[in-house]
Amino acid sequence: MAFASTTTPRHGLGHTLLSPVRHLVQTIEWIRECNRIGNEYEQMSHMSDSRLSMAGLKREDIPTDIIRRSDLF
Repeated sequence: MAFASTTTPRHGLGHTLLSPVRHLVQTIEWIRECNRIGNEYEQMSHMSDSRLSMAGLKREDIPTDIIRRSDLF
């Protein structure tokens, strides 16, 4: 006697086909965010100490501040 399953599959054909695309899009977003972080760090590292202090930062706080404002961490 055969039993038919009435539950729907967890991952259908659409999920199987779109999963690699989702991962690719997420990877591209991470690369863009990393590039933005690098550019922001470069800009802030060229700022004078007086401009950094006006922004409420010290030179040692630049990496921590950039990571805090990032969407990645």
